[in-house]
This record gives sequence, structure tokens and C-alpha cells, in this order.
Amino acid sequence: MTYKNFIQQLQVQTSALSYEKGLPMAILLCSVQVVIRIGRGYDVLSADLCSLSAIIRILIRCNLPSQILSMKVAVVAGRLFILISSSMRRSFVLPLLLLIGSHLAATAQDYYQLGVHAYEASDDSAAIAVQYFTRAIELNQQPAKSYMMKAAAEELQKNFTAATDDLNQSKALDSAYPKLYYYYGQLYLRQDLYFMSIRYFDIAIAKDPRQAKFYNARASARYFLYEYDKLVEDENKAIALDSTDESYFSNRGYALIELNQLDKAIADLTTSLRIRPSQKGYANRGYAYAQLSRQAEAIADYNESLRLVAKDGQTLYLRGISYLALGKRQEACQDLDQSAALNYQPALEKIKTSCKQ
Repeated sequence: MTYKNFIQQLQVQTSALSYEKGLPMAILLCSVQVVIRIGRGYDVLSADLCSLSAIIRILIRCNLPSQILSMKVAVVAGRLFILISSSMRRSFVLPLLLLIGSHLAATAQDYYQLGVHAYEASDDSAAIAVQYFTRAIELNQQPAKSYMMKAAAEELQKNFTAATDDLNQSKALDSAYPKLYYYYGQLYLRQDLYFMSIRYFDIAIAKDPRQAKFYNARASARYFLYEYDKLVEDENKAIALDSTDESYFSNRGYALIELNQLDKAIADLTTSLRIRPSQKGYANRGYAYAQLSRQAEAIADYNESLRLVAKDGQTLYLRGISYLALGKRQEACQDLDQSAALNYQPALEKIKTSCKQ
């Protein structure tokens, strides 16, 4: 068997055992891969180290059920990794492997942290997160926070009754934690109960006014209530606390468009796009330019927006309107036709008055 085939088989076994036996066996096989690869002369970066986060990704892909090996076995697996690492003679490898081994021994069965990783990975991993938090609650691992985060994961799956029950359990254990009220607010926001969500965001902010995301969440509720002045105030506070999140500038920029403060809106949307380009950001800035009769700049932004999301009926419609303003009827009607094909109703109406011979 060639070295390459052996490594490939190990990788297959790692994924399979992650599914069948759980995290500790995956750690053991990953340990073997690391030792063999480095022993064959590979450097640390190309050794494809199986970090905890990488293993979590394997577990999520495999849709691992909650039946994972016991904590004692996990600790043994982590310690064995340390032992294998300690046998290495390359001084530049040993400290890193010892660190990874110690980390795995300490956290392999920290179900609360595994749940947090799964929750933050993507909405698709929310069900996995629920299983981890459930196990954390059974083992009394940070029960108040585990109930709270389990509720957050349930909410992503629209299991609103279960989420409410979990938040109530968390509150019974620790009613002082500010994030608890933030997640109550998110739960009601997802159910379109905007006034109730604002009430809980208010409590979260009162308990910890230093959290930018609390203000941003309240701004999101105000958006649905058309409270654009208050939305701007909330995003002002969020940005004062954290000026690195593009969504705060994007949200405030949209509200400023609604308030007809177009130059300020363009400035905010430009900042948002500088931090992270987005389809929404380009489309909104394009609309602001169009309202100022700066149609060429509007079309340039619509082009960028459609490059990111090609089949957006509203953006195609808006670009068509800008083409009409420039007297480019052929280009305008092409955009309006495409928008209408995507069932964007204003395009269907505009075609009747602007594109029919």
C-alpha cells in the first residue's frame, strides 16, 4: 500500500468513526495522520492537523447523533494524543502538538462549547447544536447558558414553543444574564411580535449597555415598525461601540434613504461596502444615487449587485428604471423583461407603459 493510499484510508476511517463512534475516535485517527505526515517530512501546515473545529465540521457533515463516547474516554483520547505528540523529536512540532493535545483533553467533551461551535457554524447545524446543549444540560455543564443557547438553536429551526420553554428554564436558573433577554427579543422578532421583542431588547440593553449587537437587534425590530428615526439612533449607538460590522452601517444607510437623507445614506453604504461588499449594500447605494439623478453611478452599483446575485427582480427593475432615465430604452426593457420573468410585479406594470410598441 502506498503512503498516499494509506493516508486516504485514514481520512475515510476518521470520517466514518466520527459518525459511528464520536469525537474521541476521530481525534485518535487524526493524531495518527499528523504523526505519519510529519514523520514523512511534511511541515506543520501541510500536515493537515485535525483541530477541534475541523472535527466539528466532520460531525456536522455526518449529522452525528447525540450518542457520543463518555467523557473519560474523550480525556484518554486527548491524553494519548499528547503522548504520541511527546514522542516526536522535532522541536518546532512538539510545542504545537502538545498544545493541541492538551486542548483536546480538556475540551473534547465540553458539550456546551461544542454546541456553541455548531450554533455559530451555520443555521443548518442548529439541530446538532440542540443535541450538544441537551447533553450539556444532562451533564450539568453551564445549565443556565446551555438552556439559553439551546433556545437560540431551537429558534433558528422555528421551534418557538421549545425555545420559549428553554428560555424560561434558563431564566429560572439565572435571571441576571443580559444575553438571556437578547435571545427572548430575537425569539419574538422571529415571530413578528415587534413590540414584545423591543421590550426584551430594552431589558438586555439596560443590563449591559456595552453590547453593540443589542442595539442592532432593536434597530431590526424598529425597521419593521417603520421607526426609521429610532433605528438610526440605535445604529448610532451600535457603531459607537463597534465600527467594524458592515451591517450596522448598511442598516443605518437604508433608514437614511427612507428619511431622504441621501448623501448621509451614500456615505454609510460606502463604508459598509468597504468593510464587506454585499448585494444589498450595492443595491441600496444604487437606489440612493438614482434618487439624486446620478444614474450612471446607480447603474454601476446595480451591476455589482447583480454580479453577486444575478436573479434579483427588484434590482433588475431598478436598473431598468435608471436606463429609462438615461433614454436607453432597449437596455431598460431587457431588464424589465427579466424582472417580470422573476414575478416582480412593478416590472409587469412598467412594461405596459414603457416597453410595448
